[in-house]
Amino acid sequence: MDAVAPGGLGGTYAGNPIACVAALEVLKVFEQENLLQKANDLGQKLKDGLLAIAEKHPEIGDVRGLGAMIAIELFEDGDHNKAGRQTHRRDRGSRPR
Repeated sequence: MDAVAPGGLGGTYAGNPIACVAALEVLKVFEQENLLQKANDLGQKLKDGLLAIAEKHPEIGDVRGLGAMIAIELFEDGDHNKAGRQTHRRDRGSRPR
């Protein structure tokens, strides 16, 4: 396809004017309400809390994240694969023995 037909968009996100205006307004809200810093602060608070819990619970092997998106890695008996194997079995319809 060399050119979009008259009246066509050419793709899902190819410059739809309403979508562009909406995206710009969302970016304004991010700046006006300082949402990036708030997400980073919330994420740090959550990470600190999970790290404190992890000190008392060896099954929490790792806590990591970016902003408010946080992940924990679970271990069982010092083995990070064991919890994963049980999840894999569960998801495939079998139960751990």
